[in-house]
Amino acid sequence: MSVVLLILKIVGCILLSLLIFLLLAVVAVIFVPFQYRITAQAKDDIEVDLRLHWLLYLICFRLKTVNGEKEAAIRFLGIKKQIYPANPDRKKHRRKRAVSKDKSAEKRLEEPVFVAQEVRPDFQDESAASSEDAQCGEKNAENKNCRPIFSKIRSFGRFFKAIPGKIKNMQMRLSAGWRILTDEANRQTTKLVTGELWYLLVHFRPRKLFADICYCAGNPAYTGKILAVLCMIPFLYQKKVQIVPDFESEQPYVRGMLKAKGHVRSFHLVRSGLYIWRDKNIKQLIRKIRQ
Repeated sequence: MSVVLLILKIVGCILLSLLIFLLLAVVAVIFVPFQYRITAQAKDDIEVDLRLHWLLYLICFRLKTVNGEKEAAIRFLGIKKQIYPANPDRKKHRRKRAVSKDKSAEKRLEEPVFVAQEVRPDFQDESAASSEDAQCGEKNAENKNCRPIFSKIRSFGRFFKAIPGKIKNMQMRLSAGWRILTDEANRQTTKLVTGELWYLLVHFRPRKLFADICYCAGNPAYTGKILAVLCMIPFLYQKKVQIVPDFESEQPYVRGMLKAKGHVRSFHLVRSGLYIWRDKNIKQLIRKIRQ
């Protein structure tokens, strides 16, 4: 009996420790912030470096783009795992193999090979029949190879023919959604959603920000609209932020440098999600949009 009680005690201690560990992990994920750092530079090409880390660099994530080439990696307890491109060394090895195979095949084709065969009169009919069978087999193989090409062409044609109908359906859905959102009965829900989005924007804003940007949209009207949207963002009104619009250039461009540093807490996301999910008006609005 004492042995059974001892086993149950050990199992209970293990389960209790696992439960405490899970609770601590959930509390850490909710309340410990995710630190982020963004550096971007635009001259001839756009270079972006995004870094995320959590819990004293226990988990780190990095995304970097230079000259159109993307690179993403994650690090857990100092162990690095390449996400994109996956296994670059293997890809290089495969490319080298493919290049070597192509070169060897080209060399074989360049070397002429002549084989002289004597045809006996007794087997002339058999050789002619075999040659006809070989020609028929080659024709069938060509037809089989052409079938997937024609099927792909037909699928592309169907896809392009269906594009206008899809665009019309999207326009109808967007117009219906906009009517529902601008309806007087749904003004409270729109106010609630916009208020929560503003709440998240205030809490997730960068604590340190440096920007020196000059941009042009190619059209003075679009450039002015972008400037109006940027003026509505409160954390851009800082001493180290300078955004200069160019209304004279006819070509769109973005030049300058951006550095931002801040943190994100999951608690704010959970709070806003629960607050929106508990509202009855939002549930009714979702049902209307689905219908």
